[in-house]
Amino acid sequence: MLLIISFILLVQPVYAEISERDLLTLEGAYEFSVTVENPDHANIAKQQDYQYSESLPADLINHTFRVDVKSVDGEFLLYHKGELIDNSGLATNQEIFFFRFYHRVTTSSISNIGYEIKAEAHYDESFQSFDTLIPQNAQLIVFSSIDGEAGYGYIGNCSLKMKKVGGAPEEEPPEETEASRLQLPRALTFVRGRVSIKRADSEEWIWARKGMSLNAGDSIRTGEKGYAEIEMNATEFSITGSEIRMAPQSVITIPDDTLVVEKKSRIRVAIDEGVREIYNLFGEEEFEVETPSAVMGIRGTDFIIEVDDGGNTTVLMNDGTVDLVSRYDGGERNLFAGEKATARDPGQLCGLLWRPG
Repeated sequence: MLLIISFILLVQPVYAEISERDLLTLEGAYEFSVTVENPDHANIAKQQDYQYSESLPADLINHTFRVDVKSVDGEFLLYHKGELIDNSGLATNQEIFFFRFYHRVTTSSISNIGYEIKAEAHYDESFQSFDTLIPQNAQLIVFSSIDGEAGYGYIGNCSLKMKKVGGAPEEEPPEETEASRLQLPRALTFVRGRVSIKRADSEEWIWARKGMSLNAGDSIRTGEKGYAEIEMNATEFSITGSEIRMAPQSVITIPDDTLVVEKKSRIRVAIDEGVREIYNLFGEEEFEVETPSAVMGIRGTDFIIEVDDGGNTTVLMNDGTVDLVSRYDGGERNLFAGEKATARDPGQLCGLLWRPG
């Protein structure tokens, strides 16, 4: 006897991993263009069912309007001329945003008339954004009231086109001054995963976007799978290439002249040789870093700082030198390229020779 065993393989759909930063690509202005396909039929239905004798004006037969998508408290909401529009949202897999809303045309000579709109924005994995827009259908409708309840009736089919005409508004770059030009990080050049920013004059953390400018006093935070790179430059001399790279679960704050690294953080700072020379021209020989357990004056161009949950600080110099002072007992150590030291409670400063392993 031949025993045949059948296996049924259930394949679960695999969805793209969409970060909070990628979701924010939904924000922006979308233009919808609606054309009534059969104005004569719509006029007949309008006159028979709703006693409107006027013919459809040109601004209703062909109508263009804008809808703004904004992220508010973790939700994506639709607005038209600043007023909230209901009935849209993300699919459960977060790969599709459904535009489903009613648009009342208030500028028309005929009141209580507008459109029901259905369209979609699809997540494009290759571009990591919601770049694929798919118009579905639109209906010309009359808004009505039946027994005191708001309602609507369909009076004509429409063709629908849509396009994204603008992204989320970018922040204005800060005013350049001689003090800020030399040492302050200027902008986020890379963001992946969960990265957020708290402005100096605010207590609210907001989602970070690539290209965001940074000012003195701003804080940057990366989540469990978040990475960020911050460009440092001397814009007057058109020299770029210096950067701070933040690993997951790191927090840094940028005061006027000192980089502050908080607990449970790991960063790498790479200062371009050209920028280092510019610093020296203005007497800014040291790049100062503060952590919960140490203060460092760094005269190098490449170093790694790691602060653990307890606030203990380990610094590794890849190039240059650093003067490390423990905040626990005032102990000092001068480190050179290839050396590593840790400032740890109860104040013992431990210098270790670092060798690649």
